[in-house]
Amino acid sequence: MTWKLRPAGDSVFHVQNHFTSKTFIVNKSHGDETNVIQTSFAREATERPIWRFTKLADGSYQISDAKSGAALTAIGGEGQPIRVVVAPWQDQDAQKWELEKTDPAKLTM
Repeated sequence: MTWKLRPAGDSVFHVQNHFTSKTFIVNKSHGDETNVIQTSFAREATERPIWRFTKLADGSYQISDAKSGAALTAIGGEGQPIRVVVAPWQDQDAQKWELEKTDPAKLTM
């Protein structure tokens, strides 16, 4: 997916989908995991979720909910659908994200 990172402080951002203009928020909790869903990007910055981006030693990023500190985590695979949740940081590959700078003018849907 292609996201715009809109600064909201030191290493924290409002994240907005380039194509749909939506953002993602923390939703219902299921044990140690909490679903992440897309929702409308609020007009008021104070109403938008804030995500902390922490660069790791291997060049990947930990992306965490600024309120709870829980990290974005991809779960599923091996024949199962992959979904994104927030879960406590455990330094797993499923919690490490690669960021690629993209020229929006070259994007197609």
